[in-house]
Amino acid sequence: MHHGIGFALGMTAIVLALIGAAVWLSYRSAMKGRISQSPLILKDQAKAEEKKDSDRWNGREGIAVSAMRPGGFIEIDGQKLNAASEGEWISKGARVKVIGAEGDHLTVRTIE
Repeated sequence: MHHGIGFALGMTAIVLALIGAAVWLSYRSAMKGRISQSPLILKDQAKAEEKKDSDRWNGREGIAVSAMRPGGFIEIDGQKLNAASEGEWISKGARVKVIGAEGDHLTVRTIE
């Protein structure tokens, strides 16, 4: 049975239209449906918690528990944290101050 090129093009157009409709419905459901209301979708809540956690460390002082070249570890109030200097070498045991915090990335500077 031969239907010709017109039939093939028509069927291709129908299949592409159905796929497009399925993608559009999925996107709309994710943005406005029950999925978007799910507590598993963190969105702004995660950003707010990240900002709050960043503010928690900003300005705090601690000790370098490893040499920072420029990355390493610091300790503040008994908690070991991943941090980085602004580029300079900081030796182990040096007193440091958190001068910037974004998420779990802390930037530190030595205290004279």
